[in-house]
Amino acid sequence: MERAGRRWSHFRQDLKAVNDSAALCAFEDRCSRSVCYNRVMSTKSQEILNRALELPPADKAHIANELLASLDQPDEAIDASWRKEVEDRIAAYKAGALKSVSLEGVLAKYR
Repeated sequence: MERAGRRWSHFRQDLKAVNDSAALCAFEDRCSRSVCYNRVMSTKSQEILNRALELPPADKAHIANELLASLDQPDEAIDASWRKEVEDRIAAYKAGALKSVSLEGVLAKYR
């Protein structure tokens, strides 16, 4: 979860920096997103986006998943932190310092 949050945070910052330095979007009056992507897209990229937006939802989801996966680069520091966290939690559980909660107990909390 941390990896995805970090990735999106950096992506948004990078995109904002590009948009802040770009000329106003030609479609600004029709752009409903908080960040108007038209500002940084080439004509070819815009054409691809327009065609993708016409696809059925399942195809859009598949394309979105593939694009997101292409942005997700391994980060050994984050992976190492998560490994240590998991190992620490397992050790704490085995030592009795960390209690488990049944699924029913977790679900009851949110009912």
